[in-house]
Amino acid sequence: QTDGKMVAVGYGWVVDTYHFAVARYQTNGLLDTAFNTGGTRIVQVANSDNGAMAASVQTDGSLVVAGSANTGTWDFASLRFYSNGILDTAFNTDGKATIAIGVGEDRAFNIASSTDGSTVLAGFGNNGADEDFAAIRLDASGNLETSFHTDGKLIASITPAVTDIAFSVKVRTDSSIVLGGF
Repeated sequence: QTDGKMVAVGYGWVVDTYHFAVARYQTNGLLDTAFNTGGTRIVQVANSDNGAMAASVQTDGSLVVAGSANTGTWDFASLRFYSNGILDTAFNTDGKATIAIGVGEDRAFNIASSTDGSTVLAGFGNNGADEDFAAIRLDASGNLETSFHTDGKLIASITPAVTDIAFSVKVRTDSSIVLGGF
């Protein structure tokens, strides 16, 4: 974060499923107890396995987390927290957004925030035959931003009939988006 604190995201095991796990550390490496009163937060997004892969700090200090949730098949998932670690329920009505991209398994691996409060998640979406670069753009309220690729979703084949995965995303100052992967 701009204040030197560090955020780590991943998976947390609760009873019999994985959930989104977030931890924030002070500059000295100790858990930041101002984040959810203990420094960590575990949130269930779907009733089955789910987990975080990346986080982005927004200009207002909010933390947006990207990953995937199994809602019957894997979909992109995102959470937004206030800087104190409490879910921002103004984000998609409950602090959580789950979005199907393709016709099968979709996974988000990275996230980038824009200065307007929107976020872009990047990963892969299944086109019915293989996986392609995929990205979604969510507005500040956690809804698909339909001005992005007509419906808020993008699936792009880089090499036909071969798996293509976006592992990085950058929103540039001119609002253009760059994806990188293989």
